[in-house]
Amino acid sequence: MNSDQFWELHKKYSDLKIGEDIAYAGARNPLGGECEGFVDCDFYVWSITDGRYLELYPEGRHVDGFLKDLENYLAEVVKQANYYSVGEESELTKEVDQAVALIARTKSDRKEKLLELLSQVRRAKFVGP
Repeated sequence: MNSDQFWELHKKYSDLKIGEDIAYAGARNPLGGECEGFVDCDFYVWSITDGRYLELYPEGRHVDGFLKDLENYLAEVVKQANYYSVGEESELTKEVDQAVALIARTKSDRKEKLLELLSQVRRAKFVGP
């Protein structure tokens, strides 16, 4: 099923309890393609999947799971930044700023750690394309 279909279905049922379940399914639905080590691409994919769920449900049932996955990813990026590429610095900055705004709205215990990791991503040096 195409992810857009989940998001369209979510619009229709967003006022109902099942709306959050539909958003979760849309966020977890696999997307085609690969980012192949481009961290700006990874952030973009995050923003249209997990990030979209967080935007809709900052206190939702799945927030901690999404943030745990992000924390693991960010820790790896920070640790091995010289192995990751960035296509567009401006895109990465925009996506990191969006992630910061979304995470700041949550009440997760992981919030401070994630915000620190995102700050480290901003300062990291990535290899070129």
